[in-house]
Amino acid sequence: MRKNIQRFLIVIGLFVFASPLFAKDFREFEADLKGKNEVPPVVTEAEGEVKLKISKSGNEIGFKLEIEDADPSIGMLAVAGSHIHCGVAGQTGPIAAFLAQPVPGGISGKAKFKGTLTDADVRPTACGTTIAELVQAIAEGRAYVNAHSTAHPTGEIRGQLKAD
Repeated sequence: MRKNIQRFLIVIGLFVFASPLFAKDFREFEADLKGKNEVPPVVTEAEGEVKLKISKSGNEIGFKLEIEDADPSIGMLAVAGSHIHCGVAGQTGPIAAFLAQPVPGGISGKAKFKGTLTDADVRPTACGTTIAELVQAIAEGRAYVNAHSTAHPTGEIRGQLKAD
């Protein structure tokens, strides 16, 4: 009996000690950006990917946005740039935060953007006014990312954010 109690305590001790080693310091979300996901759908060769990392404190969102195969004729990012929007799949919604400002003349080929969002970057929408509220909306499937173009000013490519 005593040996069983000792084993139990050792297992519990190992679990308590090892738990922090396996805990993530952040939550991650991602979206694949494609024309078919836009509302209405867009036929385009352009595509992209966005990855979000929520800081352990929950006060910041680090992001990486990549856009590929942008044909110079579409003026990718020439108008409106790229944003996180508040909205469920199949519906459009207001801008919640900017990821990339407009690029004069647009981009062609491939482009990468990265940065960090704080409460000061969150625009008041149904997704909230703070990073914590925006993260909650993202976790609930109520946010998407898109990138705009001259050819499609309401959005060239889009992807619904989901947990990674």
